[in-house]
Amino acid sequence: WVGTIDDVVVAVLSLAVEGAIARVQEVWVTPEARELGLGDELLATAVAAARATGCTRLDGWALPGDRDTKNLYERAGITARLIVVSTPL
Repeated sequence: WVGTIDDVVVAVLSLAVEGAIARVQEVWVTPEARELGLGDELLATAVAAARATGCTRLDGWALPGDRDTKNLYERAGITARLIVVSTPL
């Protein structure tokens, strides 16, 4: 899905469905379009589409420090259930 302003794409969200699990593959909103609600609209559309296809869970990812994506998920009621840590060896 895409969000546009004046026919210019300023937001994208892609979803993959595997069995009963939907996964947000990509979500981004250009800095100048943030705080306009486009990410929220795209995520709500993706959640509705996942439900309509029979999915029972939606997963998404946010990298450490990516507060905007974390906040987007939290506004939609999607919360962290696993934190993965790593170090180079």
